[in-house]
Amino acid sequence: MKQLRQLAALGPAFLALLGGLSPAAAQPLLTGYWADWTAADLPPESIDMTRFDIINFSFGIPTPSFDVTFNSAQSTVLLQRLVAAALKAKTGTRVVLSIGGWISSQYFSAAVATDASRLTFARNIYKVIQLYKVDGVDMDWEYPGSAGSGNPFTPSDADNFQIFLKTLRQVLGTSAIITVTVSHEPWDGPSGQPITDVSITASAIDAILIMN
Repeated sequence: MKQLRQLAALGPAFLALLGGLSPAAAQPLLTGYWADWTAADLPPESIDMTRFDIINFSFGIPTPSFDVTFNSAQSTVLLQRLVAAALKAKTGTRVVLSIGGWISSQYFSAAVATDASRLTFARNIYKVIQLYKVDGVDMDWEYPGSAGSGNPFTPSDADNFQIFLKTLRQVLGTSAIITVTVSHEPWDGPSGQPITDVSITASAIDAILIMN
C-alpha cells in the first residue's frame, strides 16, 4: 500500500481512447506517476512493475525556446534508471515522460501558438524521447485557455493545442504513446466555455488521464 500511495496510482481513470495501448479497444489502464523527488523513499528499482501498465515520470519542463528540460541533472539519471528498471522487470510496463504539471505549464501557450513553434516543440520532444528511450509522452498542460499556477493563456489555446497534438503525432510516428492529462471537462475555448469538438485530439492521442 505504501508503494501505491507513493506512486499515486490512478487505476481505471486512465482510459484508452483508441485502443492503441491495449488489445481491446477503450480498456482502462493502470498507471501511476513516479516523481524524481520521491527517489529517496522509493528508488526506481524497488517499484513493483507488475502493478502497472504505464509509469509516468514527472516531470519534463517546457522551456521558453520550446525545448524540454528537467529539474536537475539528477532527474535525467533517475529517468534512465526508471527505464532500465522497467525493461529489467520484463512485465511490459511502459515508461512515459510527463511534461508540464501544475507549476511548469507557463510556456505551453507560446509553444503551441504557431506552426513554427509547434513543430519546434514536437521535434524537441522527439529528441528527448529518443535520448532517454522512453515509450512516449504525456502532455500535462494546466490549463489550455485558463489559468493554472500563473501560466499565461489565450482564447486560442485549445484550438492550438489540438493542432499541436496532430503535429506531435506526425513527428513521433504511430509507435509512440501520446496521452494528455485533463480535468473533468474539455479545455476552455474562445468563449470561456469548454470546447465541444475534440475530434482532432482523439485522432492524435492514445489515451487521456483524468485528474481527480
